[in-house]
Amino acid sequence: MKAFLLCSQVVETGAVVLLKEHLSELQGKKLGLVVNQTSVVGNTHLVDTLLKKGCNITAIFAPEHGFRGDADAGEQVKDGLDTRTGIIIYSLFGKILKPTPEMLSNVDIVLFDIQDIGARFYTYISTLTLVMEAAAEQGKEVWVLDRPNPNGSVVGGPVLDKAFSSFVGKHEIPILHGLTMAEYASMVNGERWLKDGIQCKLKCILMKKWHHNMFWEETGLKWIKPSPNIPDVKTAVWYPYSCWFEGVNVSVGRGTYKPFLFLGAPYIQNKTLTHLRGIYDMDTIVFTPVSIKGMAMHPPFELQTCRGVGVNNPPAHPHECFELSLQLLIRFYENSGKRADFFQPFFIKLCGTDQVKKDVIAGKKPEDIIFSWQYKLREYEQKRKRYLLYAE
Repeated sequence: MKAFLLCSQVVETGAVVLLKEHLSELQGKKLGLVVNQTSVVGNTHLVDTLLKKGCNITAIFAPEHGFRGDADAGEQVKDGLDTRTGIIIYSLFGKILKPTPEMLSNVDIVLFDIQDIGARFYTYISTLTLVMEAAAEQGKEVWVLDRPNPNGSVVGGPVLDKAFSSFVGKHEIPILHGLTMAEYASMVNGERWLKDGIQCKLKCILMKKWHHNMFWEETGLKWIKPSPNIPDVKTAVWYPYSCWFEGVNVSVGRGTYKPFLFLGAPYIQNKTLTHLRGIYDMDTIVFTPVSIKGMAMHPPFELQTCRGVGVNNPPAHPHECFELSLQLLIRFYENSGKRADFFQPFFIKLCGTDQVKKDVIAGKKPEDIIFSWQYKLREYEQKRKRYLLYAE
């Protein structure tokens, strides 16, 4: 990974471009903002910046982890008022995932400005889909203020089977989709994936000076945690390969300060992972998950000694990352005694297919499992090309 560039901002985010080139278009409009702690221009939140510019913000919509980004994964986000501005906040995570007509009744344009990490099961893209759908139904506009995908153009993993659509995977895309939020929104609209094939009045405010093969460190942008357990870019890069372990009887390191970089369980003996440690840049580790306010409350295996591995630097190629992940998955499954409760229903939702579970139980090799994904991946890659808004 390249060293962080200590320089002035190189990439201009969609939010910056909005302020420079499109502010006059917002005058006299009632704005609803889908934002969180990553929605900043410099060191100032977009909400505060737009208010200073005289914009009329009538609603804030909070995704998973909340408006300020301090809610744990899966924790219900509550409606309320922003204490700094007095603007009403509507939760889009909990009982209500999609804006209601009442929530949009006092809104003309919805601005969506959230840092994503390029993984299908990272729920901000599902929130974007539902916001677009609600806006289309109510005749409202959606403007996506684009930000970099830290996983760039990387495409990989099983493509979702529509039969297993859920909030952690709504559409037929792979785990790593290789799109920015604006490109994803364009694909959702273009493929008519919204309910009943409707299309949203969509406007994409594109970044300047970004391309798909740019390392995050080259952007000049400060990394702000997009959720409590993605503290740095390294975690964002490895997360797509480790998140599906949340659907099996394994700790992903929640309750430590290395979430998604630690994998372990009480039933593991260190010697069972020695071979993999020798091939990949990993350490054999022992850790004990504990409750950490703002990161994980009552994590799996809380206060239990877990043995496993810690990833130092993921392999460079996504196929190698998925091969490592599958090897670890198989090793954990075997050392659990191939228990019937090893795979939980959430695993299939995260995979977007039940085939990975079937293949692991059947004893298939990682390379054969990965090979079985390739046909649908090639189909997806051809589709993806139609919606790219930046050079590769």
